Amino acid sequence: MARRRFRVGILFGCLILALMLWGFVTLTRMYEDDVAIPLVVQPPPNQALLSTVPTELVVHVRATGLQILNLKYLNRSALCSVDLSKLSASAQGVFTVDREHFIRGISTPEPVRILSVFPASVAMATGDLFVKKVPVRLQTNIATRDGFEIVGSATPEPAVVEVRGTRSVVEGIDSWPTRKISLEDLHNQVETIAEMSDSLTTLLNVVPPRIRVHVNVQQKSNVCIANVPVTIESGTGIVVRPQYVSVTLQGGIEELAALTANDIHASVTRTNVGYVQPTIAAIPNVQVLGVSPSWVRITNIASP
Repeated sequence: MARRRFRVGILFGCLILALMLWGFVTLTRMYEDDVAIPLVVQPPPNQALLSTVPTELVVHVRATGLQILNLKYLNRSALCSVDLSKLSASAQGVFTVDREHFIRGISTPEPVRILSVFPASVAMATGDLFVKKVPVRLQTNIATRDGFEIVGSATPEPAVVEVRGTRSVVEGIDSWPTRKISLEDLHNQVETIAEMSDSLTTLLNVVPPRIRVHVNVQQKSNVCIANVPVTIESGTGIVVRPQYVSVTLQGGIEELAALTANDIHASVTRTNVGYVQPTIAAIPNVQVLGVSPSWVRITNIASP
């Protein structure tokens, strides 16, 4: 039995060594394959792209299996960058970017041999730059820890960005979104960096490309504010009884700690006598949970 186990162990070890040798030989062998590489075009100063530019190039490369695996799946940092200010316009504001320009602009994490590029040539038209300031539109997916809450809403800094491009494209833009921000289990204040969306990067430019986002998270708490005066918004010769109520509020612990009876306003608007529910106005970011008593009585001044 021991000899059989020994033989099985040797067989398993040989199998592992064979697989490792096969993997090494496979990954170090030369191959040809197509790799998609993002394309970024920088127009000349004070100019904007008028034509639609592909967002990526298909590059046919010759490299080892490991290099191709790295380019396609592991390290996606390969990029083709073209600066039109360094090229000569073939016509009025029109630049023809060919295969040689693309190859010179390609940067990869490891040197590979580039055999061809598709498309092999692209005509890019430029025109006068139009700039418009628009508000930032945050796209968030934020979850707090149990017993905590977001006070207010996430705040971008700056709240306004510049969208730069051609007039026909920029004029119809009223706001600009960020990339999705996902935060979980928040239990204190957070500041994070958000990238602006690059959905139209070939047609316009957004400045700044990234912003700060503040999220005010506080522990949730309740507080009861006593002796809040009830005022009458309209009507004469009448009085409200009782003249004071207690208001229960819910919100962030820091927000509630600074509250006083002067920050809460209870009022009634009914001019005829009878029972009515007071209207409670509190500071922002605080929720009214209840009022005691929930009904007050409006009577004539002469009434007992």
